[in-house]
Amino acid sequence: MDNGTLVVVLDNWEIDSAGYYLPRGVKIQPRNLMTANEVQERLIEFGDIRIDLERHQVIVRNKEVHLTPKEFDLLVYFARNGDRVLTHKTLLRAVWGNAGVNQPHYLRILVAQLRKKIEQRGEPRYILSEPWIGYRLSPQPRSLSKRYSAGIGI
Repeated sequence: MDNGTLVVVLDNWEIDSAGYYLPRGVKIQPRNLMTANEVQERLIEFGDIRIDLERHQVIVRNKEVHLTPKEFDLLVYFARNGDRVLTHKTLLRAVWGNAGVNQPHYLRILVAQLRKKIEQRGEPRYILSEPWIGYRLSPQPRSLSKRYSAGIGI
């Protein structure tokens, strides 16, 4: 070994599935592994809204919008279930757990607050009411009616 070559003897070592050298018999239990779907779902985009799940950030029409934790949870739940009608109870359970199922006024207030932050003035384009059932998120926002787009009623 006169040429300066370093030789490492690995008799009691092995390479694990991630390519790390570990002492033979030692296993590492990785924490916080993300599935491929979770990696792809780090960013959720629809219309002119972008949700960054990792940064807990919402961008609407190229401006950052501050949401409360409950507003953020509700928006993410809507986005993950885009264009599906979600019942009041389903949404209450998703955001508040079983304790909130019998509190529909919580949901009405939260939806109103969220609409103020992500919708443009006028009638809702993203979070649509389904009378007597619940709400749904329209990933492709419907255009404003003629009376709103003409500036009447605003």
